[in-house]
Amino acid sequence: MEAPHLLGTLIMERFIGWLWRTARALLEYGCVELLFLFVLWKVFAVNWRELVDDSSAAFGLPFLLAFVICALPMWSLRRRYSLKTDMPIRTPQSAAICRWYVVLVLFTPWATFLLSVDQWSIDSFIELVSWRSLAASLSATVVGATMEELTCRFVLMGLLIRAGIPVIPILVLQTVMFVLAHHKAPFTGPHALFWYVAISATLGAVYVASRTLIAPILVHVSTNVLLAQVWPQRYWIAPRPVEGLRMDWTRTCAELFCLLGTALLVALAMERWRNRRRPVPIALPAPPGGG
Repeated sequence: MEAPHLLGTLIMERFIGWLWRTARALLEYGCVELLFLFVLWKVFAVNWRELVDDSSAAFGLPFLLAFVICALPMWSLRRRYSLKTDMPIRTPQSAAICRWYVVLVLFTPWATFLLSVDQWSIDSFIELVSWRSLAASLSATVVGATMEELTCRFVLMGLLIRAGIPVIPILVLQTVMFVLAHHKAPFTGPHALFWYVAISATLGAVYVASRTLIAPILVHVSTNVLLAQVWPQRYWIAPRPVEGLRMDWTRTCAELFCLLGTALLVALAMERWRNRRRPVPIALPAPPGGG
């Protein structure tokens, strides 16, 4: 009777410890998120059109200024939030699997978007585009994606991994927080919710697989740029080179993201199973006399 009771007590203590460490990580994440929102509110409260004559520059400058103000403290705290020092050592085979996964995820949005385009408007785009408006739009897109990656992936996932939380619950939790951070947009319909869940889980998996924030930022920027080419977005003011689509590329992209994530889990599980079945070499004792 004592052994099951002791086991249950240990499990409960470990579970309570996870909950406590998760709550502390969420509290710190919430403070960072509020700090970022405060900076954005102060920066965008300024009437930049009165300070800058060019409308494109007035659109892009507040994004860049907010990024500098928020990114510098995150860079100084990289030892606290970075994944590099606390992740387990990977075998060469599992590292190769993760690299292929990241490459395929980076390729997926562009492939699905290009295959879905029904009509281009390249000529009118070249005639109408202002390179200043294009630069301002790209700057806003990169800054917006990077700020979200700094909070949801860099801060939140870094804190949770250092708290000893398993990777799968971390991916689920950061997905929930990412969806909630977008307010009403994910809840406009089932497809919108599926897209936000798929992209968030994929960004978290890419971050863990690559162990660098650059990879999820590239995926996030790519999807935002492609979304802006077919639907109006607040961060995009330049003309768009696409007239129409033959299918909804986001649905296909989200489905492929889910397939790639499932394939990654299966491949890593099989690799782990193979490693356990491999015989461990036994060191033979040295012969007498040191020969």
